[in-house]
Amino acid sequence: MANDAELIASADEIEQLLDELRAMLPPAGYDRVVQVVQRVVGLYAQGLERMLGIARATDAAQVFEDRACADELIASLLVLHGLHPQPTELRVERAIALLAERVDGAKLELVGIEGEGVVRVRATGSSTPQLLDRMIRRAIEEAAPEITEVVIDGLAVPRAPEGLVQIRTRPREVDR
Repeated sequence: MANDAELIASADEIEQLLDELRAMLPPAGYDRVVQVVQRVVGLYAQGLERMLGIARATDAAQVFEDRACADELIASLLVLHGLHPQPTELRVERAIALLAERVDGAKLELVGIEGEGVVRVRATGSSTPQLLDRMIRRAIEEAAPEITEVVIDGLAVPRAPEGLVQIRTRPREVDR
């Protein structure tokens, strides 16, 4: 059985191979490759769904579900295929609670999940708001990749200015 580092390396390799195929193939050829990959992934999703059904029909259903949810690879595959047994809000709550335990001096609270996947979090008391902002976003993204946006209230994190910034490669000629 592969360990987590090997699985991450394998996923990175797949991504690299797909990038290489995109560069090598004409758009229609690459689109066909994507269709094949989507069908293969769909087939595996159906298999996972059947396995979950079989496991849920046993006396050890809750133990199986708990262990599957605790395993990062299995949990991410279940989320990817829309099969995760825990609702999004529970997964986000747990991610925020675990992060709050690891971060000294900060209080984190899930305000709620609004509309189409917008998570609102209240965060206070951090001496490093930019780091905490990134940590919150990452924890939520890992627990619930279906979330479309994370709004964090209470952190004073400077944002990049909107719009284009002109960068000159040559000095402007001065009119004389």
